[in-house]
Amino acid sequence: MVHFSSTLQKCVTQSSTEAEFVALSEATKTITWLRRVLNELGIHQKPTVISEDNSGAIRWSSGTNDVDFKRRKHLDIRFHYIREKVLDGTVTIVKVPTSKMKADFLTKPLSTKHFLSAVTKVGIIPIEESSRKGVLRK
Repeated sequence: MVHFSSTLQKCVTQSSTEAEFVALSEATKTITWLRRVLNELGIHQKPTVISEDNSGAIRWSSGTNDVDFKRRKHLDIRFHYIREKVLDGTVTIVKVPTSKMKADFLTKPLSTKHFLSAVTKVGIIPIEESSRKGVLRK
């Protein structure tokens, strides 16, 4: 199952790690809701895997490392929801390098080469068809 939405964050963050941590928390809320719907339909799941490229956000989400507490103590408590769900096994966060992120083309501008590679990875536009029909030019 895939769920996608694009919205501005409802708070101001002071770093990319904070922004990613807030985004992880919001994604976890949606995942929790979708898992409840699936459970009501009798479909039980393994922990949901979230791909993340920001090591700091992964560390903050783990719920076990308070080394960075001074850097995140000002964040609203609601954003720490992700930590609870990681600890209870609902979600698992895995480090995926930015270059391997399949959804990058949905969130940031990319060169034509990287865009074509990304859409091919998710199966939206085969490179052969897009070049042949002139949809996207190199």
